[in-house]
Amino acid sequence: QFTIIGFFENDYGIRLSLNHAWSPFKKHFGVLATLGLILSIIGIVYLAFSGILTVLIQSGFNIISVSNLNLLNPSTSLSKNLLFILISGACRTVFLPLNSSTFVSAYLKYSDAKLPFQMRVSDKKF
Repeated sequence: QFTIIGFFENDYGIRLSLNHAWSPFKKHFGVLATLGLILSIIGIVYLAFSGILTVLIQSGFNIISVSNLNLLNPSTSLSKNLLFILISGACRTVFLPLNSSTFVSAYLKYSDAKLPFQMRVSDKKF
């Protein structure tokens, strides 16, 4: 994520963007790794939720049908199921912007990047 943000923020090439992104990532590895793990777990949970909901709806809310579902990766058996695609897509429309905005916020906090509208007190004209 940091590499992509630096690529677009400064018009860096891939190599320069990787070099620029490595420094804040290395300095704040613990926080960013924990953040990445939390977001990965949330992604697995919403995918499992989508699979469980799909199987329950299609089986008439028969709980026994959930036992046949691979909860870690429901996409293996439900990838061509239209209801699963719709439910997981609805969850994904919330999760992906949350994921991206979380890492963009972390990038802005941990790097020397400034938002275009940020001004220093000394830049203001009274």
